[in-house]
Amino acid sequence: MTPEQKQQQIEFIKRSEKILGFNAGEMARALFVDYDTYGKWRRGQRELKAAPTTSIRMLVVMKICNAAKEDAFTMWTNQIQP
Repeated sequence: MTPEQKQQQIEFIKRSEKILGFNAGEMARALFVDYDTYGKWRRGQRELKAAPTTSIRMLVVMKICNAAKEDAFTMWTNQIQP
């Protein structure tokens, strides 16, 4: 992971925590991962792979849809189209 990728990962996680209103422990539980693993992702000590990245994005989309009273599936598919 390059230094830029590491910083992007850290920012992505922190921004997602803020949107969701979760602390690190709550995010680890929501992702069904060990707190230490999540902490390593959060500090950029371990690369965040595709599956947990997608899970975080889905949690954020569901939160936004719930707040906006929109259909999560439609918002998700619109977001992933090129």
